[in-house]
Amino acid sequence: MKYAALLLFSAAVVLSGCSLELEVPDPAEPRQIVVLAFVECRDTASLALVERTFGFNEPYPTVDPSFRGRARVVLSRQGRVLSEFQHVLESNYYKGRHAAIGLDSGLVLSVEHPQFGLVEASQAPPATAALLSARLLRDVALPGGEQLSRALEVRLQDEAGRENYYELTLHGGDSLVEGNVFLFNLAQAQAGNEQREIQSFLSLHDGSRLFTDEGIDGAEIRLLFGLGEEADAWPAPALALRFTTESYYRYREYTAGTQSGGLSPSAANQEPYTNFSGGGLGVFALYVEERAPVER
Repeated sequence: MKYAALLLFSAAVVLSGCSLELEVPDPAEPRQIVVLAFVECRDTASLALVERTFGFNEPYPTVDPSFRGRARVVLSRQGRVLSEFQHVLESNYYKGRHAAIGLDSGLVLSVEHPQFGLVEASQAPPATAALLSARLLRDVALPGGEQLSRALEVRLQDEAGRENYYELTLHGGDSLVEGNVFLFNLAQAQAGNEQREIQSFLSLHDGSRLFTDEGIDGAEIRLLFGLGEEADAWPAPALALRFTTESYYRYREYTAGTQSGGLSPSAANQEPYTNFSGGGLGVFALYVEERAPVER
């Protein structure tokens, strides 16, 4: 793609001391609508961001009156409308109110814009699992003689017979909106007390760790993350565990830039991940989040 920017990323990547060769966008290449909607299955309100791709010397979509506020955003189940979203003034966000979605059946998000027509994405609710424990440990010995001075241990019971996708976020402060800790060092993964390799990646945006149960279906999973001694000073550490869909996982994997050394995926000429039909970009994804204090 030859766009100078794709509004697909949740954070900008800052590059220092690097030299990049940029390809000038082709003004004749058609623009595409971009939709981002992450919906918690137990919430009664949802947000959708509706943007478009753009190139050099083009108005930014947020301040483009020919684009902003003109989309129709509808959430439905089996042909029945659950919510028609309302435009949030002075933004490209749309807000919908509805009954809690639950985990029983799938949903469709439809977005129609006069410049781009109709794009749609469907989602089945995610498989969930049981969070057994989350603890901060000291002086943990690993096979081979390595030792972790501080570690986060997470145990969960995977649901058998389902494809499970997980996202872990560790908060070190006294609030769930501050103090995210980057889970860089996944030092050990076990399934059923056996050392196992798991499919996993780190989100460079917020330090969360995403992984799947591929190859460890139905097992009790134990993860150990190496931490620094600053963990001793955290006033009220807490763990957020999201049970997500494959679309959520694949989109986050794409934006993490795993194939481009942490750079923006578009800089590495990767095709954007999308689950929208009709030429749309972005993602519609469902998740369920559990939050728990971390024991010491």
